[in-house]
Amino acid sequence: MRDAEQTRQKILDISAEELRQNGVTATSLSTILAQCEISKGVLYHHFKTKQEFGDAVFEKIYTPRFLELWEPAVPQADPI
Repeated sequence: MRDAEQTRQKILDISAEELRQNGVTATSLSTILAQCEISKGVLYHHFKTKQEFGDAVFEKIYTPRFLELWEPAVPQADPI
């Protein structure tokens, strides 16, 4: 994995954990930046807007986790 890809993944992983722990309204961008050890410019190099950033966290981190959780039930005739 290239350095830029690693940085992007680190941002997503740390952001997902912060959101999980604190919720959307209590999560601070400055806390994420500090934990990632990056500047705001680096964040916006990887994600053009806050909306794109938030969407990426849900698409790349939370969606796969959700699908993985429910995958065993999907092939069942009666998953309930």
